Amino acid sequence: MKTNLILFVTILLGINTVKSQQIFNEIFSGTSLPTGWSISSTATIPAEKWTFYDTYDDIEVYESTTVSQNEWLYLPKVNLKSYSEAYFNLGLWFYNKDSWFTNKSCKATVHASTNDGISWTEIWNTEQITATNFLGEALFSRFWNIKLSAFCGPGKPDVKLAIQYTSNKLKSTTITSFAALLRANIAVQPLITFNKLSKESMTWYNAADFTGTYDIYYGPLGTTTGKDGGTLVTGLTGNTFTFPENFCQYTAFIRANKGGLGEWVKMDFLNSVSNILAAPDATSSALSWTGYSPTYDLEYGLGNFSVGTGTRINNINAISYNLTNLQPNTNYKVYIKASCNTANWGSKTFKTTALGTASAEKELFTFYPNPTKNSVHFSSPLNNIKILDISGKAVKSFMKSTTKIDITELPAGVYIISGIKNSGEKVKLKIIKG
Repeated sequence: MKTNLILFVTILLGINTVKSQQIFNEIFSGTSLPTGWSISSTATIPAEKWTFYDTYDDIEVYESTTVSQNEWLYLPKVNLKSYSEAYFNLGLWFYNKDSWFTNKSCKATVHASTNDGISWTEIWNTEQITATNFLGEALFSRFWNIKLSAFCGPGKPDVKLAIQYTSNKLKSTTITSFAALLRANIAVQPLITFNKLSKESMTWYNAADFTGTYDIYYGPLGTTTGKDGGTLVTGLTGNTFTFPENFCQYTAFIRANKGGLGEWVKMDFLNSVSNILAAPDATSSALSWTGYSPTYDLEYGLGNFSVGTGTRINNINAISYNLTNLQPNTNYKVYIKASCNTANWGSKTFKTTALGTASAEKELFTFYPNPTKNSVHFSSPLNNIKILDISGKAVKSFMKSTTKIDITELPAGVYIISGIKNSGEKVKLKIIKG
């Protein structure tokens, strides 16, 4: 689970690594703890210490026991004498909502030192995090921007930063809690994180204490900054932008702008389908899902089939569909995507219910076509057939056993057909005469 979560966060941040007014930048793409970084630890279990993971491109620390921890991660010193303003941008991620927010058994704190670590001053901590920052058990992926202006300017000593992880004995769940540092960046401009992209708009997290504006650049999926016919919008305040175009899929970038240009941060809106639900019975299944597309494509088949080998239904102009003519007591899988999305399928598996004795007999009887213009066919003979209009008045009858009736002379409308099968079972059908 840990692997999947970390990969998800990394992708969601969609970080563009082009350097722009960066003083220090680390994205943990090597195979060991970066040069100049160090740790100190009180943990006796190796996994509970700050540890570099080249597999996940991050540095992580764990809370896996009720033993208190005090783990420090030290960054290299930086010289900010030539700058009037700077930001420490952290790509931090936290797992286990109860430990971080409810019980507060874990805490992450950022400290600064101007005397090479002899003494430290707290400049940020995770106690400001609220429940709304969490998506399930995990923290929403975002950058946390810490202003470093107090350490900028002529005559200021070099500053050393550290991230401290502490835990106590208040943990009340057996789920492992941990913090992951995905990126550490010191730059003149803050790095801006997307909050949400939808079909209509984008929102982002405002950088604390930032008094500049924001630029965005957007266009069709795959757009790159300054190319591919995208649209540049500058001078934005607040944290929301509504697109004048009606994109089904698109790529968006955002950066800070205050006397200079920050780094572009990218995210793709793929118009993904989510929350697929299936409500099967013996021979059908009602489907529903969440999405933003005007039309959707659906493919279904037996078992765990692969896309391209099932039955395809295209251009569904709703967020629901009813699959029919399914086999009872059978495993099915359905894939659904926005019609404009070439590959990003959502999926759901389900199993139809078994037929009871009465139901099985009923399912053997079918009729077609419906609607019809002239005749109705039955899969087995019916006797004593009566046709009633919508008011319940009998308008036609057939006394002989037959598998076909002619209703050409009846006016268009909705009718009820009643009859008796050879087994004695009564049948009542609704049919539309076109």
